[in-house]
Amino acid sequence: MARDWEVSNTLADLKARMARFGDNIATVPISMVEEYDPTRGRFWVVDLHIKVHRVTEFDISVEGKTLSEALRRAYLGLNNEMGLLERAARANLVFEVSV
Repeated sequence: MARDWEVSNTLADLKARMARFGDNIATVPISMVEEYDPTRGRFWVVDLHIKVHRVTEFDISVEGKTLSEALRRAYLGLNNEMGLLERAARANLVFEVSV
């Protein structure tokens, strides 16, 4: 069965997926912005910031021609939770980010 990528459903599912990392204390955990570029036209940018106190911190930024497409890409960007946590831990160590 195909998944329904309707905006409000995908946003709710995305928030639930983000919550699996823990209590997100990021000031702006989700940002959805429509941008314009003269060569590319209008497109949506969805930024996720996951910050779990004393556990992890990382960002995901995706683009799409529609808000639905950008939210879908953000949702799919959270597929590999263990990989995300491992990459975040390495990046936080390299850039001396205190979680």
